[in-house]
Amino acid sequence: MKIKFGFEGASWNQSKKDWTEAKFKLICAVLKDAAASPKKYEYYLFRWFGARDHPAVGAMLGSLSKYVNEKCSRMTFVSANEKYYGAVFGNIVSTRPEANELGGVHKQLPHGFFETKDDYRKKDGYLKVGSGMRVYLGKTYFKAKKYERVNTLFHELTHRVVMTVDAVVAGKKMYGKKNCMTLSDANTLLAIENADNWGYFMADAIYKMPKGS
Repeated sequence: MKIKFGFEGASWNQSKKDWTEAKFKLICAVLKDAAASPKKYEYYLFRWFGARDHPAVGAMLGSLSKYVNEKCSRMTFVSANEKYYGAVFGNIVSTRPEANELGGVHKQLPHGFFETKDDYRKKDGYLKVGSGMRVYLGKTYFKAKKYERVNTLFHELTHRVVMTVDAVVAGKKMYGKKNCMTLSDANTLLAIENADNWGYFMADAIYKMPKGS
């Protein structure tokens, strides 16, 4: 399915629009490839999730790929006059507007709830996500390096589609490369649940994976 892109807010110029659209399309392509051929990405899967072939990662890659490549019809990116990277409202996990520091999606909860995330994923819960999505991006996002911007875009997508969370360990949110790598080494299951680990997986796949591999 071809996604239509929309941009709202004062921070967008044509260059920023073109970059964001191109990178989101690349995210879609990487997801399709990774879902079909995860072995090609095993180095990065191990780096960010502590496992090369965990079944939960495979299932989540499949759901993410199906959503962006088959169901999603519109992505609207809104520049927010806030200091954060972005914000998510109304995802499956939480309706709290303060949920994320690194970006997010504002949308009403879909019809139907699931008792657990496992239940949600087993029943193709991504199908409950609307075909249109609005992603709000703050001032810090526009000042960030390209690698971190890709992280943010994918981080937020995983919140909405596969119910990732912003993991907290000892009262500290697991944001940033150092925390995410520590989490990957120490706790595979929590790393798989943490949105920023997914964000860095995608950023690595786009910026560090050898071309043609």
